[in-house]
Amino acid sequence: MFSGEKINQTENRSVLHVALRMDKTHSIELEGEGDIIKSVWEVRDKIEVFSQKVRDGSFKGYTGKTLTNVIVIGIGGSYLGPEFVFEALRFDPN
Repeated sequence: MFSGEKINQTENRSVLHVALRMDKTHSIELEGEGDIIKSVWEVRDKIEVFSQKVRDGSFKGYTGKTLTNVIVIGIGGSYLGPEFVFEALRFDPN
């Protein structure tokens, strides 16, 4: 699992949820996809920038007003992405 080997026999693919928890210094190279860890951290860094802009009020909603509420619609696996964003927004490093 930690090397990117295809151990999900049902879907014939790698099991990569461990990549979400790995440090930037790690690397998992997948044929045709490159370094998965680098890709994960590119997204995590974008979420951090977005979250900071929401927290400090520089990211505005459609009407130009500061965002104050988050509504998430989803179940099961579809909820994991929005939950990750919610946790990023909720965390205040200061």
